[in-house]
Amino acid sequence: MTAKSEQPDGLIATVDAKVLATALQTVNQVVDRKNTIPIISCVLIEAGEDEVSLTGTNLDMQAEAVIGGEDAQIDQAGAFCVNAQELQGVIARMKGEVVIAHDTRTRRLRLGTGRGRVELPTLPAQDFTPLMRMDGEVSFNAPPGAIAAGFSAVASSVSTEDTRYYINGVFLERDEGKILFTSTDGHRLTQLPVIIDGEALPDFEPGIVPRQILQAFIKLCEGATGPTVKVSLSENMIEIAAGAITIRSKLIDGTFPDYRRVIPKGPFAAEVPFPVKELKEAVELVVTASSEKSRSVKIAAEEGRLRLVVRGSEGREAEAIVEHVDIPADVPEIGFNGAYLVQALDKLKAEEGVLRIVDPASPGRVEVDGDSLIQVVMPLRV
Repeated sequence: MTAKSEQPDGLIATVDAKVLATALQTVNQVVDRKNTIPIISCVLIEAGEDEVSLTGTNLDMQAEAVIGGEDAQIDQAGAFCVNAQELQGVIARMKGEVVIAHDTRTRRLRLGTGRGRVELPTLPAQDFTPLMRMDGEVSFNAPPGAIAAGFSAVASSVSTEDTRYYINGVFLERDEGKILFTSTDGHRLTQLPVIIDGEALPDFEPGIVPRQILQAFIKLCEGATGPTVKVSLSENMIEIAAGAITIRSKLIDGTFPDYRRVIPKGPFAAEVPFPVKELKEAVELVVTASSEKSRSVKIAAEEGRLRLVVRGSEGREAEAIVEHVDIPADVPEIGFNGAYLVQALDKLKAEEGVLRIVDPASPGRVEVDGDSLIQVVMPLRV
């Protein structure tokens, strides 16, 4: 006689596989897969009366996704932790409705769909250490596209140098009705002011958003379906909520450099207009001959054109000409890192840009007249 299997005494729910897979992708962005502490590699799954929530953290940042409505049916409330990577791999291969059944006695999770079934080990929910709640935060609503644009515009200039941790993120500050997004790695600086329409932008303490969370914030805002996202800032944390998804991160505990001293204000020795596409192609061509880490490109102005020159080791040399340039008189020769220059040109949303030069030893500004994006590139010896 076969013994009848006992009904699981923990969470029992039925969830749409596609919705669950999307929620796991969001949450798993912040889960530390390489951590040797098992609980840190887990996602916390909780079910109440009418929704299932998934939470992941690495103790510096946290993501939460809620599944409710027609996408989740709760038969029995409960909570447990399971390895995030393993669960995502299983759910990605399931279709239709997935029955989630957790047994607290055996600490086993059973996932069933159609004719398939997978069982995974679990850990107690009480072992999960969520990121602390925000205290004394200031909140405001903002268009998701504006927040995504701010982080996207400056992300490439964020430093990856761990010794100067205070520039390993994006500096957020309030400037009247705008938020200034600023980043620098000491070799270039990018800033984009973002206007927040609607309600008045409240005062908040400036903070440095770490680079590790930037792509999660960008993806969240780009995928938002509502007209606004909710941004909350406290002394040491930032949180962005869009619909059923909330992502929170600690801010970098440090002082951002006085970047305003780096941005050239003029008077400028030269303001050189240039065709963006042609200059980018010319820079990309000549840097192929560079054998130096700095990829220094010399820019020399001649009548009606710009000459770009690279001289590397062992006789490597390259030259490119950009024609049809309205060159002002007495333009000083100047050198820039070619890779940084290409990245700056990539962000110009116009056919024509302008290079503003104070002198060969000062930073140059690469921008479009009338555009609010500021890009500063430090000079190199040529």
